[in-house]
Amino acid sequence: AAGAKTVFFSSDYVFDGSRGGWTEADEPRPLNEYGRQKLAVERELSGWGEDALVLRVSGLFGWEFKPRNFVVRARETLAEGRPLRVPSDQISNPTYAPDLAAAVLDLAGKGASGIYNVVGPDWLNRYDFALKACSAFGFDPSFLEPRLTSELGQAAARPLTAGLKTEKLARELGRALPPEEESLRKIAAILKQYE
Repeated sequence: AAGAKTVFFSSDYVFDGSRGGWTEADEPRPLNEYGRQKLAVERELSGWGEDALVLRVSGLFGWEFKPRNFVVRARETLAEGRPLRVPSDQISNPTYAPDLAAAVLDLAGKGASGIYNVVGPDWLNRYDFALKACSAFGFDPSFLEPRLTSELGQAAARPLTAGLKTEKLARELGRALPPEEESLRKIAAILKQYE
């Protein structure tokens, strides 16, 4: 009624993870309740036409004071001298939250609607991403323990190969999101301010 556009953050968890390279046109098949709920909202918004923008995101990370995302949790775990078990078989697109925010503003400003994959350009398993984070922050990676998802006892099923393609986003914005190494360097610079 106000002429506003609804922007909804969905997830790569709408896919079953049987392969990577999911596009916006691929048929979703979620494995868990989280993915099913995201898909239900996507389907509701699909009838809204130009009034809805759906963003599928994955592997969000960034600097925050509370250790909710993987990068900050890893730093805290290392500081406490504890090992960190990291899935070596869960593949996603690490996505730096400020880069996601900038892309969302640009998409909204262009009047984009429909579904867009808005993620970092690289597909990485979580262990390899953890190694890159350790390198960026100067951490000894020996505290990382690679594990298969089946060994972690996670309550909900996870899509193992959930990498998203972003060609549609790049066409719309004329650019892709920066790679994770660049974003990790930004966080490392922020961390130095608090040392």
